[in-house]
Amino acid sequence: MAYERHLSIHLSFIFFITFLADQSSEGRQVLASIGHAVKSETTRNGAAIWVEDVTASGFTVCVLEFGDGSNDTAEVNWIAVKSAPSGSQLGATSLNSWTTGTECKRIDFQQRFSTLPTIFVTASHQLLKRPQDAMAVWVEDLREDNFKICLREAKIFDGPHRNIKINWMAFTNLRVDNFTITDSLSFININSPSYQDNYAFCQTINFTDPFFAPPVVVVTPKHSDNNNNSNLSGSRCIAVTAWVEQTSTKDAKVCVRSYNSNANNKDIITVDYIVIGDLDPCIDVTCHCHCLCKAFGPRDARCVSVDSCPSYQEPVCSSNGTSYDNECLFKQEMCLLRHNFTVQHPGSCEGFPFQRGRRHMPHIPSLGYSHCEVINLKPYVFYPDKPTEVQITVNHIDSSDKSYVHDAAVAWVENVNYDRFTACVMATGFNERKSNANVSVDWMAYQGAPVGGVAGKKGYHNGGLERLVKLSIFRRLVIFFV
Repeated sequence: MAYERHLSIHLSFIFFITFLADQSSEGRQVLASIGHAVKSETTRNGAAIWVEDVTASGFTVCVLEFGDGSNDTAEVNWIAVKSAPSGSQLGATSLNSWTTGTECKRIDFQQRFSTLPTIFVTASHQLLKRPQDAMAVWVEDLREDNFKICLREAKIFDGPHRNIKINWMAFTNLRVDNFTITDSLSFININSPSYQDNYAFCQTINFTDPFFAPPVVVVTPKHSDNNNNSNLSGSRCIAVTAWVEQTSTKDAKVCVRSYNSNANNKDIITVDYIVIGDLDPCIDVTCHCHCLCKAFGPRDARCVSVDSCPSYQEPVCSSNGTSYDNECLFKQEMCLLRHNFTVQHPGSCEGFPFQRGRRHMPHIPSLGYSHCEVINLKPYVFYPDKPTEVQITVNHIDSSDKSYVHDAAVAWVENVNYDRFTACVMATGFNERKSNANVSVDWMAYQGAPVGGVAGKKGYHNGGLERLVKLSIFRRLVIFFV
């Protein structure tokens, strides 16, 4: 099955469409309907549409707008099939010549359907370039084993009309490769349509999932009435037309217009529609690092950064302590750098986050053993994705004997994070006096460096090696904390 949509076709125009593959034209049938890609403030008119000159390389499609004509452009949605798709029946039926008015013909299915099928029909002209054969085409009296096709000339007494075929396809469960939606819309003519709606009834089809591009939407109207007199072939002065008013990746708007000379007869119009296209490849894609999924093709989804950001000032601070003019710029940089930081708070970041405190430790354990405790930091002070540094010092402030000189104790920190760290102490030397003095740990935690200061870290391996730290030139005596 081939399908496509062609844009910018004039509403009184003949257009040749080329098939993508060169195949035999024998048995090939084309089903088409008129539509629009651009949304309009007012409801448009329907149009007669037919195909002719179907060859191995393509076919000609013709459209003629009903009413006064808008001199506008439209699109043709079409489906070309060479053989019946699985679950469907396909046919082409010739009509007898007639002069004017409405002509109907009953068509039998090759096999009876178990339920009422969905059906699509399109006129195919065997005589070329005859706009006087433009017709409104619709289906009546659809049953499980047959249906009736009806045509009404666009201009009265424009016959004789001859060598016209009807291409049709009916199915209850169509299965094709591309994603397909098939359903129907019911329009019950309870109230007369208004002038503001161009005397048309419209309904919107909301797609469950978005498409990569506006899909192909082909429609066919089916007519019935409450008087159950549809068996009067060609005797009633009626006409029905349906078209796609507007199509997007998320929905399609379908409209119908009907003419009935009996004002007391309330029409019931059902529009069968088929939607074929590729779903948006970003549907099942999850992007990280604040990237957005962008479709570059029907099967090509990529996580990319936002293309551009506004220039207004609404500062935010990221979890690594970096300020951005607005959240869009933050997300853009996170995606480009592939960092998964978050917005910590609105407003600019604090220049030098800092906390200090004192922890009372139990007695220093015996020689060769250490004691460690977890010290929790205050929340919302430090940035989660910015390195946190801790300085620590042993203090014997709790000692009652101020003249007593305590043995040395070594202190260090482990597992430093933005919300906690572990402080450890251990006795050094031989610890011959077996001191039981209380020990306190004074600490300060910070991120970055204060104004006028420098902060950093040097790594050491086994052994007591000296490391040279180079600093910028200070104008005053430098105070170090290590």
